[in-house]
Amino acid sequence: MTTSFCIPPSFNALALRDGVLAEAVDAQSVGDYLSDLRDEFGEIVRGHPLAGLKGIEKVLYLLELRFFVQHPQLLSGVQSLPRA
Repeated sequence: MTTSFCIPPSFNALALRDGVLAEAVDAQSVGDYLSDLRDEFGEIVRGHPLAGLKGIEKVLYLLELRFFVQHPQLLSGVQSLPRA
């Protein structure tokens, strides 16, 4: 099984480690983010596909950040991997 992580260049790992971004990301639970994701899928169904897709992208990014806030040891491991 292969797992890949996509950490965009705009990802601010320093802010995440210092707690600035971590505090903001940690303010919502995973359940809250999943609820937001459901709402964005609803936007697509209601006929607003572009707005829904942009929202889904943002929520998935926040979920990715939330994961690294909960598992900071994985963040340093992933960042030490060579870029593809």
